[in-house]
Amino acid sequence: MSKIEKIFYDELTFPEVRQIVAEQRVALLPVGTIEQHGPHCPLKVDNACPSAVCRLAAERVPGDAIVLPCVPYGYGGVNMNFPGTINITESSLIGYVGDILFSLAHHGFSKIIIVNGHFGNPPFLNIAMRRLNAAAYPKTVACILSWPDLIPQEVLSDLSDSDYGGIGHAGELETSVLLHTDPDLVQMDKAEKEMWNGDLRSGGAVGAGGTPLGVAAYVGWMGGMGGNEYGIMGDPTVATAEKGQQWLNHAAEALVELIGQWKAMPIKEVADHH
Repeated sequence: MSKIEKIFYDELTFPEVRQIVAEQRVALLPVGTIEQHGPHCPLKVDNACPSAVCRLAAERVPGDAIVLPCVPYGYGGVNMNFPGTINITESSLIGYVGDILFSLAHHGFSKIIIVNGHFGNPPFLNIAMRRLNAAAYPKTVACILSWPDLIPQEVLSDLSDSDYGGIGHAGELETSVLLHTDPDLVQMDKAEKEMWNGDLRSGGAVGAGGTPLGVAAYVGWMGGMGGNEYGIMGDPTVATAEKGQQWLNHAAEALVELIGQWKAMPIKEVADHH
């Protein structure tokens, strides 16, 4: 049987799906959203970033991973006061992503990694993931991460040229990535500096430490973006394509390592302790 070089799920035939399941490839599911990213970046930012990380990782280990089409819509309620944002309700997102996960489990995939690109999604992706793990274990398990968390903190800091609060929504990081992946869609002459009260360099926007208040990780989104003039949380004016490429590559390398660990991890049989 010849080796399948394809890395994109929707380019496979059904016999090829059967083969990559037998090879125990890890399924990568990027999830983002369509929402405003300031006057300088396109609505697709949160889809472009995780999709790029998944593609780069799968290209490095084509025999170990397969990339599913990105789920393009997510929970975007905090940005609905800006034109363009598409908001999916919590229950719809949980159900939709859950159906994808259960479909993969039905076809025999044993390991799934959800790679998130939008910080409004994790609570609901977490529920979808846990529903799968509870129902499909021990044959299938999933995990979830947000792609910026794959970048080592020292790399995020060393490459950054912005002050604290400069790496957030439509800020230095995301703008740099889009300058690399979709330069024709970024209008740097319209980029505005609108600093955030938190920063990914202090522990992540979703994890504890993302703001000066520590565990109050979502303080930046209290009241949505209502008091925000440009729809930006950071400093996109210092973004460059070179930084975007380097950050993406570091994220991809970390995802490659996780794919290897996740693929090798044994799934123990269920023990009923009643």
